[in-house]
Amino acid sequence: MSDYAVSFIDVCPRAAKPILRMEVRVFEFAQRQPRRGRRGAKTPSVPEAWVISVEESEHHLSVPLVDTWTPDTLRAIWHELDAYIPAHRLTEAAATVSVDDQKRRPNVRLGVEARGWRAEICPNFHRSELRRENFLTTEEYQLALTREEIGIYAHDFTEPMLAVLRELADRSPFLLAEIENPLQRQSVRVPKARRNAHEQGDGQ
Repeated sequence: MSDYAVSFIDVCPRAAKPILRMEVRVFEFAQRQPRRGRRGAKTPSVPEAWVISVEESEHHLSVPLVDTWTPDTLRAIWHELDAYIPAHRLTEAAATVSVDDQKRRPNVRLGVEARGWRAEICPNFHRSELRRENFLTTEEYQLALTREEIGIYAHDFTEPMLAVLRELADRSPFLLAEIENPLQRQSVRVPKARRNAHEQGDGQ
């Protein structure tokens, strides 16, 4: 079992904190086990399909609230998901995204596939791990708790981000090797002299 976080704090100190834990589900493309009928006879074999691997699905990935996501958040999550499937070359991995608009709120799924394995998350609905220190005020923390239902914390994407996800879903899958990992960028920090000059200007 592993527990990682997608954090942009080192790249951008003002970035949203990864305060919510999502379950990472791992699937294998394999033939499903035939089921026995009422009289004990086995049903015909089922064609190959994505079958969840219970043993490999005991992982969590902490991310920022989805209403703070940007395309960079999406890119970083794809690269993090790549670590949850068996060893493979980066050029063999494909990043996927799907948006299901049939339900009350769009259901988004993100995944990475390679060599018959897939790691997937559903960002809209995931288990929460809300802490007081993750919120600026007690009121904001209490408000977040009131939105929680039976351990599942639901968030809505912003309309611009949802539009990006829908556009990407129409073109999915993508080669992961062609997607930049924003967490590998060097942090952009304002030089001290420039920062001091800016602060002095504000004081005038």
